Amino acid sequence: MGNVIRKMLSLVLVVAFLPSVIAQEVDLDNITMEIFSGQTNKEVVLDHMLNSGEITQNEAEARQAVFANLREDLQAAKDAGDEAEVAAIRETLRTVRTSRRESSQVYIGANEDLQAAIALAKAERKTARQAFNAELKVERKAARQAENSELKVERKAAAQAEKEGIRSGYRDGMQAAKAAGNEAAFASMKEARRADLDAAKAARKATRQAQKVELKAERKAARQAQKAELKAARKAARKEQKEHLKGVL
Repeated sequence: MGNVIRKMLSLVLVVAFLPSVIAQEVDLDNITMEIFSGQTNKEVVLDHMLNSGEITQNEAEARQAVFANLREDLQAAKDAGDEAEVAAIRETLRTVRTSRRESSQVYIGANEDLQAAIALAKAERKTARQAFNAELKVERKAARQAENSELKVERKAAAQAEKEGIRSGYRDGMQAAKAAGNEAAFASMKEARRADLDAAKAARKATRQAQKVELKAERKAARQAQKAELKAARKAARKEQKEHLKGVL
């Protein structure tokens, strides 16, 4: 393919890494995101037509120029409020698109090697998507595990500090009661300490359960947000690729 056509068709997407919605969600900085890896079907077809001599580079560029001019005329007619001209140009564009689409289908049907190339390109795109999704899944799992480990350490430290605080609150009184031989006071304070420790333990358990529910909801929201971002990026990529080929096929 000639340099001009290659430049016209090539699309290298460097998608801005999705911001983390919440602290524990996966950091996508480690993932290279090429939303469209490999050629689209139309790119494969045009490549084949150029290589086979079915169409020349100049003819491809001329086709696109004609289509671009029609679209500019359409916009001018819209801006001028000329509804009759708008309808006429739209009909012309529809006719051009239909004619070129039909001729492309005929060409594809007549070339088995092209059909195989299209199938291969489709398989490559699928493989690329699957690889990306698998990598994203691994990153998410690693992020969850790292955060869970960090939370576990933090909870353990907090629990130990809380228990020590409760014990220290009773320590002086219990030591004094023991030294004085006041077994009843000592037993009463010991029982009260146990009750406070049990209550703190129950409160920590309730807090963990509430955090677990909240964390699950936040992670789900983050995944949904990332999914929406990826969907939008893929849609934008497809739109840009179509723009590169509009009017050619």
